[in-house]
Amino acid sequence: MRRCIRTLIAGAAAGLLVPVVALSAPAQAAPSVRVTGPGYDSPGSTVAVVVTTSSRPSGYALSFRVSVGGVAGVCNGGQWKHGTAWSQRCWVTLPARTGTWSISGRAIFTRSGYATQYSAYGYKSIATKGYASAPVSAATRDSIERCWNTSSRVQLTFDDGNVGWTNLNSMLATLKAYNVRGRFLPTGEWAAANPSKMAAIRNAGHLLGNHTYSHPALSSLSSSSVRWQISHGVGATSSPKLIRPPYGAGAYSQRVTTDAAALGYRVCHWTTDTSDYAGVSATTIINKVLYGDAVTAPARAGGVVLMHMSGANTPSALPGLIRGLRAKGLSLEPLR
Repeated sequence: MRRCIRTLIAGAAAGLLVPVVALSAPAQAAPSVRVTGPGYDSPGSTVAVVVTTSSRPSGYALSFRVSVGGVAGVCNGGQWKHGTAWSQRCWVTLPARTGTWSISGRAIFTRSGYATQYSAYGYKSIATKGYASAPVSAATRDSIERCWNTSSRVQLTFDDGNVGWTNLNSMLATLKAYNVRGRFLPTGEWAAANPSKMAAIRNAGHLLGNHTYSHPALSSLSSSSVRWQISHGVGATSSPKLIRPPYGAGAYSQRVTTDAAALGYRVCHWTTDTSDYAGVSATTIINKVLYGDAVTAPARAGGVVLMHMSGANTPSALPGLIRGLRAKGLSLEPLR
């Protein structure tokens, strides 16, 4: 399993919640708030986080706020409900120097027609390390998140490699049976060692993307090393040509996007993370994609789903995932 976990969760378990502050609010259970997102990235870069409240009190509207180092971020895109909880994806730009910082997430509850508002807070830490960079623009950020997908179709992507024939053949057979074209982003190192598996992916009609040669965090590499990793990775067959930084590190930094552009690539992140690399069940994978949770948004029109060829339960999740997306009225890229 090549992918290591960058996501850290802060909330009640960390003892970092600030009690609800009520201004003439009616007595009811105090919601808790937590923030999830990467554990590190480049100084000065932008990162995506998810802010979640455990509940939304009846009769109250909900909005989210986020900040780091005293600088406000932005929460946009639709909120999603999972169980009793509500979440929204937010963006923060990290301080431009190395260190460890606290990202503050705030859920604000307001009641129409009343002079009543109250809030709950949650926090998580993030380290800034590696090479400093300016953040990308908001427009570029949104394109990177969607892998420059300008259609309403949902894209299914599969990273890394490290997959046996049984699981690979199962995924390819499912994609063929449901007429779905996938985008496979193996490392150059794995691709070079597995030419027959690469041929099977290409011959099945799927697109290829770049995932570097040896899967390093690009945020930690010099520009010359970033370019070496991309130039020795798999040649992308998509249009535009896409490079997904391992762990998502540096994806929203101007430095990495500039290095990628010099080689004819655009940086690609994701909108929905299945966490299949962690060995979660097929049911969990499907539920993450269809409904989202406190770590990831659900798949929406024009979104990009992150999976891994090495995910133990990805092959068994794939049929239900595809059926579920279509049942929600979402379309996927056709194979033919």
